[in-house]
Amino acid sequence: MVALAALCSTSVFGSRVVVSISAIHLGASPAVVGSIMSLYFLPPVVLSMFLGRLVDRSGLAVPMALVAVLLAVGHVLPAAYPSLWALAISAGCTGTAFVGAVIALSSGAAFSGRPEDRAANFSWFTLGTGAGVGTGSFLSGFALEKLGDAGASLSLGVWPLAMLLLIALGGRLLPVVTAASSQVASMRVSVPGRLPWLGLLRDARLRAALLASVMGPTGYEVYLFVMPVHGTRIGLSPSTIGSMLGASAVAIVIVRIALPFLVRRMREWTLMMLLFLALSVSYLLFSVVTQPWIFFAISIVMGVAQGLGQPVMMSMYFAASPEGRKGEAAGVRGIVQNSFSASSPLLIGGLGAILGLGAVLVAASAVYAWGGWYALQKRRTWDL
Repeated sequence: MVALAALCSTSVFGSRVVVSISAIHLGASPAVVGSIMSLYFLPPVVLSMFLGRLVDRSGLAVPMALVAVLLAVGHVLPAAYPSLWALAISAGCTGTAFVGAVIALSSGAAFSGRPEDRAANFSWFTLGTGAGVGTGSFLSGFALEKLGDAGASLSLGVWPLAMLLLIALGGRLLPVVTAASSQVASMRVSVPGRLPWLGLLRDARLRAALLASVMGPTGYEVYLFVMPVHGTRIGLSPSTIGSMLGASAVAIVIVRIALPFLVRRMREWTLMMLLFLALSVSYLLFSVVTQPWIFFAISIVMGVAQGLGQPVMMSMYFAASPEGRKGEAAGVRGIVQNSFSASSPLLIGGLGAILGLGAVLVAASAVYAWGGWYALQKRRTWDL
């Protein structure tokens, strides 16, 4: 599962660098780039529930094979037909694939081992995704310079092919996540209404865990969008931008190696508070500095915050989800998270064109300062 996560995220985050910079090379404005990048998240808003239920019913191998096929289509299309429309379709295919992989593999991590091992399991799973963020961003930056836009996109196709090979050879090693299927069916029948999954949000603990698990990844997604756009506008080369994104990913990997030891010594909401405050300070600095070495430092801080927070958030959310509906709850999280992640590039691109990118980043800093306060309140009441 860690290997599949690494291959998938290498493919996806490499695509994000290639697509955003390719769009700029085709003359797209920041608003257009934001619209294209939002398509990494809009289709998953519609498909997350389907993907979650597919995992509940069929296990991991089928959804992960579908993920690999979507990734391959997303990489080949812009190479064959270089245009903004092809980049937009590529973003939709690749984003849907990534969300499907996260839902499937996070369910697999949750069902592996004992409940008390869950946070450590999520740490290992997200260690794979973190490694892929760095590898994909770093290699894609150099591929853009050496192979051009179309060649860089086509080179990403090696990762989904490796995924398909790994699934074919090791699919039987994937954990079983469908044991509660009969319970799932009975629970769904007992919930009235045409949208029974909305009943999941009646639980206050699940709502709090959902808010944290959405705010954290969205903050990092905003950074992944802002860095290529802002870096290109101030004259940074694609390889430098890729190296900065890679530095962030290296920080994620290093922190996640240590995370199993940290989670035994720090409360979950304490880690959330540190993550949100780090994001707040980073966005504030992002709005006023232009020196590359400071961007490297911000990238590392962003990586540390993301590395600390994501596995803990996933563990909190899974623990707060009702038994027998874990995959469905993951689908709800996918809908909400991808709605926010889709709107963020659109909002930043649009407001940035009107108010300037600095003002938007200051606003983001204020939002995450509030998130730190919210996490502090939950730290005091979560276990009551």
